[in-house]
Amino acid sequence: MIRFSLMLMISLVLSSQAYASVKWKNSSSSGTLNINMDISSDSILMSENFEDKNDLKVSDYDGNWSIEKQDNGNSVYCNKVKNDWTSFNFGKKKWRDYSMSYRMKFATGKGGELEAHIRKNSNRQREYRSFINNMTGKTFLKYVKGADRINKKIVNGLRRPIKDKWANIQLIALGNNISYIVNGEVVARTKDDRLKKGAMMIAVSANSKVCVDDIVAINLGKDVVDVCDGKSEYNHLLDGLDLTDDDKQCATEIIQNLGNKKKDKDLVIYEGDLFQPPRFLKKQMSDASLEFYYLIQDARRKINPNQYYMVQASENYEEFEISNKSHKKIDEQMKKGTIFSYLYYANDKMVYDVLPPKKRFNMTLNEESYFASHSMGKSVTSYLLGHAICEGYIGSPDEIINDWPLMENTLYYDQPIIRLLNMSAGDTNVIKEYFGSFTKTGANIHNQPLIVSTQNEDELKNTKPVSNASYSYSNLTSDVLFNYIAHRVGEDFDKFLSQFYQQKIGIKHPVYLELIKLRFGAEFSIKNLTAQGAWRYGIHATRYDYLRIAKAILNDWKNDTCEGKYLKDLYQRAVPTGNTRNWNTSPGKSYRYFGSVSKRYAGQFQTGFYGLHNKKVLGMIGADGQQIIINLDDSRILVISAGQEGWYNTKSIAYDLIKSGKMKSGNWN
Repeated sequence: MIRFSLMLMISLVLSSQAYASVKWKNSSSSGTLNINMDISSDSILMSENFEDKNDLKVSDYDGNWSIEKQDNGNSVYCNKVKNDWTSFNFGKKKWRDYSMSYRMKFATGKGGELEAHIRKNSNRQREYRSFINNMTGKTFLKYVKGADRINKKIVNGLRRPIKDKWANIQLIALGNNISYIVNGEVVARTKDDRLKKGAMMIAVSANSKVCVDDIVAINLGKDVVDVCDGKSEYNHLLDGLDLTDDDKQCATEIIQNLGNKKKDKDLVIYEGDLFQPPRFLKKQMSDASLEFYYLIQDARRKINPNQYYMVQASENYEEFEISNKSHKKIDEQMKKGTIFSYLYYANDKMVYDVLPPKKRFNMTLNEESYFASHSMGKSVTSYLLGHAICEGYIGSPDEIINDWPLMENTLYYDQPIIRLLNMSAGDTNVIKEYFGSFTKTGANIHNQPLIVSTQNEDELKNTKPVSNASYSYSNLTSDVLFNYIAHRVGEDFDKFLSQFYQQKIGIKHPVYLELIKLRFGAEFSIKNLTAQGAWRYGIHATRYDYLRIAKAILNDWKNDTCEGKYLKDLYQRAVPTGNTRNWNTSPGKSYRYFGSVSKRYAGQFQTGFYGLHNKKVLGMIGADGQQIIINLDDSRILVISAGQEGWYNTKSIAYDLIKSGKMKSGNWN
């Protein structure tokens, strides 16, 4: 890790020169306090250069700001000229000792006033504000208290006119020392300890226009994260987990909201992955645990925003006519099983649309609720590959992977794509079936980009496929496929993804694609994600958007489109899974689901389900009980989002609907 050795002073200036090599300068002011600190690259709390519109770390709640391209190609963030103040927010309310720096420029003829807020507490409307007028150069710091907007000017600053030139602004909050710097000079500073922590905001006065760029927030103290706000009584529930401070903070807030009965008596957080319960538990989790794992998984996008790529919602999406109809068997499972959302759609009509009883969980589940796809994302990746073929980026599923430098000298090179699609690429020498870690090193494949594995001889470097390889379910193969699509599409991959989700599928809400954290200090960009192989197959989407994905697949199949022909080709070339299970279960055991009775595998789709051999049916199956089943012959779609697999009766409430369109009257074991 690169470290910067700094002499920090209270009258200090954060240089705006290069954020990759942070510099500090002395002010000529007297009365300084010397503090020796080491600041690492990990101390950067937030960095935003506005080059990636899909990964903005600022929040413009009123829609008054947008990215603009300058003549030199640089992207900046500019406000719309309004007859009122315009503002945007960023940072976290729990941040304590930090610096904020940014560049700003008033548009010619649109000057005015700019305020930057630090330690902003949105709940109580308290913050420290810096003020600058572009023409007079007047500056000052003030403290704002309460909803009555009582402003107390703490200290007048120097006059530093900036007019319509770029200016470098810094604000520093360290303990009770507040400093305000303009173009490398401390213009105002004070000692004030009424506010201990808070987020940030930038605001521009009415009828003014300003552009902002290169926002950087840096941690200056050990207490930047106030873990759990002192609620240590929940620590016993989190012991044994390798959690970051943000993880602990988020987990604690969720536990607090579960309700006293649930958090004190019923909640179990299992050792291992905080964001996902262990598979193959021998009992159903409590409602408190189901709710906790849903909420912590849903919050992951907010805890780790750089590990998700957001595709914006479409302006042209299909609305579904909501059905209030249910069935006693479905209701029974929603009361006691592990299902969060149940959708059954047949012949272009919503038949059943059911959520758990309102009093069962404290959380609210609705149209805007997100669910992780897990391995359902493998099927979406295959569908995306079909779209890439139809758009001319890839020739066919039989094309050989021999144009991808990242995969040279690995077992996946010189293999036809269809082998990867059918999980028969022969990678059992590096990763066990159904495992998510490399056999020799134990490294989780989703914790490191592919470039790391291709440089390690104990993982992928210099590997060869096993001979006469047969089907072996592999998470790694699906990641390789997604990254190969990104490689072939190239610099247009962001447009390609938007076209796929917005135009072909027509999503109503944004879809979040899972990513792997970049290595080697690389900046977040489409180019670097693709170069390092940091894309993942998993997505997060809303319940109706999953239905929209399934409906697009069904429509392509029925209309024999290019993508439909691709899907039919995969179906014809399905390989046996070796699975011999039927729907029968032993008393007291968990229930079968479609994935456990699948006999064939068709290019990242499960098929050949027991009892449905005379029907063309594709299944998208994911961990924790996610199931999308598409009867292609009879236009029936089932979408189930759940919190734990195997602990709701799939046979009773899904199998017969997919097979015959009717709920069986008798009882299932």
